[in-house]
Amino acid sequence: MKSFKKAHYLFASVLFITIALLQGCSEQVASKSSSGSNNQPTPTLAPTPTPTPTADYLSVTVGNSTEIQSYMHVNSSFGTQCQISSDATSSEDIVCIVEVPEGDIYYHGLELKYNVPQGMCTYLRRSPYWFYNHESGYGPDSLVIDISADTTGVVSAYTCAVDGGAAGACTGQKEITVNQTNNTPTCVYDKTTTGGKNCCFGKYTFTVNKTNTDTSVTTTETVEKSWGGDYKSCIGGSAVTDWTGFESTSVDKNIPVDLIDDAEDGILATYKVTAPIKSTNNRKNYDVANFYTPALHTHDGYVAGTVSNMPYFVDPIDDRSGSVMYSGSDSYAFVCLDQAYEVLHRIRVYVREWDTEEDYLTYKSSGGVTVVPDRANDVTCPTPDNVCNNIYDLDNFRSLVVGGAYETATISLRYRNFPKLTH
Repeated sequence: MKSFKKAHYLFASVLFITIALLQGCSEQVASKSSSGSNNQPTPTLAPTPTPTPTADYLSVTVGNSTEIQSYMHVNSSFGTQCQISSDATSSEDIVCIVEVPEGDIYYHGLELKYNVPQGMCTYLRRSPYWFYNHESGYGPDSLVIDISADTTGVVSAYTCAVDGGAAGACTGQKEITVNQTNNTPTCVYDKTTTGGKNCCFGKYTFTVNKTNTDTSVTTTETVEKSWGGDYKSCIGGSAVTDWTGFESTSVDKNIPVDLIDDAEDGILATYKVTAPIKSTNNRKNYDVANFYTPALHTHDGYVAGTVSNMPYFVDPIDDRSGSVMYSGSDSYAFVCLDQAYEVLHRIRVYVREWDTEEDYLTYKSSGGVTVVPDRANDVTCPTPDNVCNNIYDLDNFRSLVVGGAYETATISLRYRNFPKLTH
């Protein structure tokens, strides 16, 4: 048995789910730059442990079941375990649900134990769950500032042209503000001046034309610059708390990417996701509990007509100017690949937290028939204070935090669609 295998980082595989509850979908890869080009990062290496696996199934189970109450099953079948037989004669794509009381997931986090039988897969691709925690977007590709001033420095005209558009006032721009004293632009997604994160991605060509109105002489200075945003500081989910796979391109820094493990000899390992009480401690389970109700999260982009059923902060579609955004990853994914990296089997895992232990146990005893995971502060809650929804999940964000609907009309209010957890 080999004690370590080499793992390769591959570029992010984005799993789109656009129909009601998380049906199997085709693999897609999204790549995005501010110019729409395909800028894929260079793979790097990392060690991956491979203890002795069992022989029968590609499977995912709860590894810390002695710490938390949990029940894991295939979404379409309450009594079916989250596993694919090593004897499967055709490709299988299954969605699995981990049912767990909200307090257990908040205090203990989650461990996903995954098993790959020897000879079943040549490679195993693993994806973390992640979302945009802070408002993010791409800054303009180009900015031209034209300044007209006399010899004494008195300015008579000051205009800006963004992304090749017509010159106009520098105030009121969608994605930048300009300090006209020092000719410095600031991206609206960069909140570092107020103690926040820089989530303005991309690079740009910056040109300043200065015309002396007394001599009619114009001087031009052009430089290539980066807006400086870093994905890792702007995202949430297990990718920010418990993941090692990040890559950078000429445009994007620290994008979460999948990990590829050599699986020919089999794999038995555990992916541990930190408890929210340790990573954020703000009574939110967003970083771990990734289950959501698609119908509650339907939204479109600000400019693009694309519609998504994922939570807005998982799939914002586009930014304030319409630049297409990477979708986050809404599941914990385990994908069995052959020698040509073609998909043989896939398991996607969603974690659903329950507001009350009573409802969780009723769900289990009813064989999955009685489903009331979210009380949403229902006054019938059997507690002295009538509050059962003590720790929020993704559906709660949409219904309780943003008031029942995402903001997709007023551009300046787009920031409300992001959780802004403190990590």
